[in-house]
Amino acid sequence: MDLGMGTNILIAFYILGLLGCYLYYSTDIINGTYSFEKFTLEVHFPIFLVILPLLVLSRWYFNKKAISQTSNKLLLTGANRHDILQIERSDLICVSSADNYVEVSYLINDELHKKLLRITLKNIHPQVPGLLKVHRSYLINPSYFKEWKDSSTIFLTHMEVPVSKNYKKDVLKLHDHSSLKANSSPQT
Repeated sequence: MDLGMGTNILIAFYILGLLGCYLYYSTDIINGTYSFEKFTLEVHFPIFLVILPLLVLSRWYFNKKAISQTSNKLLLTGANRHDILQIERSDLICVSSADNYVEVSYLINDELHKKLLRITLKNIHPQVPGLLKVHRSYLINPSYFKEWKDSSTIFLTHMEVPVSKNYKKDVLKLHDHSSLKANSSPQT
């Protein structure tokens, strides 16, 4: 909604509210004595100025909350203000690190894409909860785990990733809960 449309809606809301309030004020229930002009300037307008910021802030808050709950988008941000990647959460395959940079591997229309962001793996991990650490330099999306290549490497969709001894137990747990064939387990 553009600013002009929002302003028109706000003015219409104010006019309808003013008319409704004045009609109620002038009924036998209240039996108000103010004229329409005096009621508008001394009663309704000051109240509206107090309520307006509350309406605007509540609308902003609930819109922001509704977008964050319904959105399945993932927003990855790096140290630079131009380091931004917005993708579907389900399209993220893995994140690998190289010193102060991470390489994000993701799918678009079943085609592998990669983007480099200036951020450490430690700092990007909170931005993408649900990823599994399989190596000191790799976080993977468990849904893209396919099978074991050997005892220290796994296949993901369109790529292979090393698995270190420290994180091998987590990958084996993932394997135990998956519907993969038993012959795809690693040789120890």
